[in-house]
Amino acid sequence: MVAHRRMTGLMSALLLALCCLAAGGWRVMATEPAAPVQDVVRRSEFERQLISRRYTYELLDAALERSVARYGPYRVEPAMTELTAARLRREAVKGDLINLVVLEPLDDDLIPIDIPLDKGLFGYRIASIRASDQGRVAKVRDLADLRQLRIGASGETTAAIFRHNGMEVVTATDPKLLMLMLERGRFDLIPRGATVVAAIHDEDAKAYPNLATDQHLLIHFPYAQYAYVSKSAPRLAERIRYGLQEMQKDGSFDRYFEKYFAQTIADFRFSQRTVIELENPSLPAWAKIPRLEWRSSDSVQNR
Repeated sequence: MVAHRRMTGLMSALLLALCCLAAGGWRVMATEPAAPVQDVVRRSEFERQLISRRYTYELLDAALERSVARYGPYRVEPAMTELTAARLRREAVKGDLINLVVLEPLDDDLIPIDIPLDKGLFGYRIASIRASDQGRVAKVRDLADLRQLRIGASGETTAAIFRHNGMEVVTATDPKLLMLMLERGRFDLIPRGATVVAAIHDEDAKAYPNLATDQHLLIHFPYAQYAYVSKSAPRLAERIRYGLQEMQKDGSFDRYFEKYFAQTIADFRFSQRTVIELENPSLPAWAKIPRLEWRSSDSVQNR
């Protein structure tokens, strides 16, 4: 009997100790900090290879890094397949393959990060013309004069802007075909983004010896490139916006812009060109694009 009572007491003590240990273990587990949320960036790395996209990718990389202190780690899941602009938009809306994309202003089922990555530079257009027409185009002084010329455009959005401003527009989806049509006199000029013209200027000169870059006009309408995020990733949109805002505050945003575009602005002599302003009826209400002002040295500032 005594031995039985001793055994029962030992078992009770052992059970009590195990219960206390288990309870203590649960308390330790309960007080351990939760693992930080890790945002996933899904984007087309094929786009990154394009000259016209290198700036926006580098800028967004910097913004993501600036957000780590507040939002914690992130990881990039690249999509390497080449996608058309329409497919990029569709995939970004779904959010499975792509959840971050750079596009021109639009209203759709995406979260816009309302900071123009290019400061609106993409809305400044420099025209390709026939080399023999330099003198003719140099006589254009205002919108009424510009309306006497026929415009070539490869995108329906920009074509709609030119038509809205009273111009005759000829379209072709293939930019190379458009250049051939210009050579053959189907229209008089192709206004393209200054950064695009700068990127392929030498290539155009070799491929189309009868064409030239206009030295006189700078056609402008409010237009810019923005980052968009899938609605399934609102926290990602929030952290990118925060990172870009921090870069605006400390001047690093401006330094990235100058690094990529100061030479283009100087080479094309923006401050010496005749600027013709156009309306953009398709601009979403949220897209507030500051006007760029050119100083005599062709450096740039926002207004």
